[in-house]
Amino acid sequence: MTKDHLYTALGWLHDRAHDLSTLVNQGWRPAPLWVKTTAGLCGAALALLAISGTGDLLIQAGRALPWTLPTAKDPTGLLATLDTPIRRYLAAHTRTLPASATTVYATWQATGLLALVLGWFGVTAARATWLLWGAATVAMTAAATPASDRPVAATLALLAWTILSMLALRGLSLRRLLPPRTVHVQAPAAAPAPAPQITAHLHLPEQKPGPARAVLKPYDPDKQPPPTWN
Repeated sequence: MTKDHLYTALGWLHDRAHDLSTLVNQGWRPAPLWVKTTAGLCGAALALLAISGTGDLLIQAGRALPWTLPTAKDPTGLLATLDTPIRRYLAAHTRTLPASATTVYATWQATGLLALVLGWFGVTAARATWLLWGAATVAMTAAATPASDRPVAATLALLAWTILSMLALRGLSLRRLLPPRTVHVQAPAAAPAPAPQITAHLHLPEQKPGPARAVLKPYDPDKQPPPTWN
């Protein structure tokens, strides 16, 4: 490697160090494009790793714990009305899956609890997850309940989901979701302006009357005598 190549490499490293110092001193907006791209890719990679790790933890927790609802201490039977069809539906549709019905059931419960808690704090993604989770819960309850009891079970599931949505969607207003109305007001057409009229005024200084001048009359030989030269 020659000295020119070495100086070029050192200059390139110096420029990159200057770009990083710009990010530290002046903030995110004036940072160069390569810095923003690198930071975005690193953030996406970390997010994928976090999601993957969270999913693994949920699966391990689901396999380790039964995560059943306390239906034995349910004198009214409302919890069993909502919980039994869901467990029955998952058991019937996980027979050929690598994950057991217990693991899927635990993941379903953990997802709903996490969406409920994060939705309380106003996380938009958690609220969207809560809406999808609730719709899937109502659908599973209706699908796994006998036809004679299906309307009542689906109604109870929808009612429970609506009540819990007061907590998950706390502070959410439909007025913020609707687009702002635009009112077009058309003013009446204005009459055309009249053409400007230009009038020139010439101001002359006032002349004072001077002494009367003698008026010379033409010479008439019939009325006037001839002039003498005496």
